[in-house]
Amino acid sequence: PKLEIVEITAKDLGGGLREVIAVVANTRMIPTHAGIDIKFNIERPNYISLEGANALAGMRVIDRDLNVVEEQKVNPNVIEVDNIPGMSTVTVRWIVEDSSNVSVKVDSAKGGVVRKNM
Repeated sequence: PKLEIVEITAKDLGGGLREVIAVVANTRMIPTHAGIDIKFNIERPNYISLEGANALAGMRVIDRDLNVVEEQKVNPNVIEVDNIPGMSTVTVRWIVEDSSNVSVKVDSAKGGVVRKNM
């Protein structure tokens, strides 16, 4: 796997809150986790983390057009993603207290560590 952060966007929600969206792409055919790995939880998940801001909510976006999300209740700054399939993307979203210096970090056991500033 070869991971890249292809997009980071922020939108002001008012009241000192911002929505930060990050899109992570795996540009190779090989996924970050094999099927047997996911089935038996052999390797740790991929971690997509927000640095430089306090996340009030963190979620994985299932369908961006229909606004379908899966919220992660515990530790919203670090989203756990079981797998990033080959030649595809994963989108995550955070609701944060207003912060201007934000970066996103992807930490994958097989895909390595990638960081990008907004």
